[in-house]
Amino acid sequence: MGREILLTDTTAEELVASPAPQRASVLPTAAGVAYGRLRADIIQGMLSPDEKAKGLPFRKENPLHRLYYHDIAPPEKIVPAMRKLSEWLDDPANKHMHVIEKVASLHSKFMAIFPWAKESGRTIRVASNQLLQEAGYPIAIVHSIDRQRYYESLRNDHLGLTSLYLEAVQTTAETEMRVYDEAQKGPTKRRSKKQSGANGG
Repeated sequence: MGREILLTDTTAEELVASPAPQRASVLPTAAGVAYGRLRADIIQGMLSPDEKAKGLPFRKENPLHRLYYHDIAPPEKIVPAMRKLSEWLDDPANKHMHVIEKVASLHSKFMAIFPWAKESGRTIRVASNQLLQEAGYPIAIVHSIDRQRYYESLRNDHLGLTSLYLEAVQTTAETEMRVYDEAQKGPTKRRSKKQSGANGG
């Protein structure tokens, strides 16, 4: 419950601008979370079995028709960019970044590379939610109402995406708590009705 309040009161700018010790007091830090190498290839293989059969080749050209209109890496720079992204994930200098900030930054960097013509967006969303869950956070779901805002955030730095992630994680946490509370109340209500029936009979 405390985490929900803290998430609500924290903005993306405050989360990124604050020094590491202060971030640790605002929200649990990502220190100690084992990110390892980003295995986007595994997720991509699950989402695109046809491409998996071909060895999951990176795109060879810039797609003409796509939902995203931000700048993406040219095909010849995809391999070094993915290698650099993997190194960034494992860089000890980034271990004090809060997990939500790190996931948003990862998402932004990955989408700037856009390694596959199909399913790149879905791949990084699955990978990001996996990292959030490993750190003990609920998954982040960007709903259709925020889709345009999501597209626009990809054109800028990761702060806009961090705000979206903060809100999405908060929404999921509130939903989970509401479902939990309703489940707790449910059996009590059913028992009360049975008892009333028994007493009345």
